[in-house]
Amino acid sequence: MFEFEESHRQDQELVAETFSYQGRITVDNIGGFIMKYFTRFSAVIALFFVLSAFTPNTVSPVEGLWIGEFTSVDHSVSFKVHFWQDHDGLKGNIYLSDGGSRELPLSWVMVESTSVHFELVQNSGTLVFDGILKDGKISGDLLCSNLRGKFQLTPERLVSL
Repeated sequence: MFEFEESHRQDQELVAETFSYQGRITVDNIGGFIMKYFTRFSAVIALFFVLSAFTPNTVSPVEGLWIGEFTSVDHSVSFKVHFWQDHDGLKGNIYLSDGGSRELPLSWVMVESTSVHFELVQNSGTLVFDGILKDGKISGDLLCSNLRGKFQLTPERLVSL
């Protein structure tokens, strides 16, 4: 019986040596070690979620309704553009007033720094708007297969003042 107890004690010491982590973890205190670091890890995760709840949503500087017109050599059309942010990114609709009032979804909207780019795909071709956001207005070039011109947009809140 004594040999069994001595052999068992030696096995425990060997296991304790094997599982020691810089002398801090042993078989006797492994539960405390796990609880200590699990608690710290849980606190870090909880802090991450609390801080992310208070992180403000990024609002694009172009979100909202814009009113303007595009002009070419012999053509001028008033239009409105509504930009909004959703889970897939920046989206928009354009409202054309060329003999009727039509609301059409923009196929692509991109804002990077002061550069504003949006496109409207139609049967007659794709209208490409390349503009710059400056002094609270968007202005730039309008390109299509058979049309070239300039456009300017002003936020609705500034138009109504």
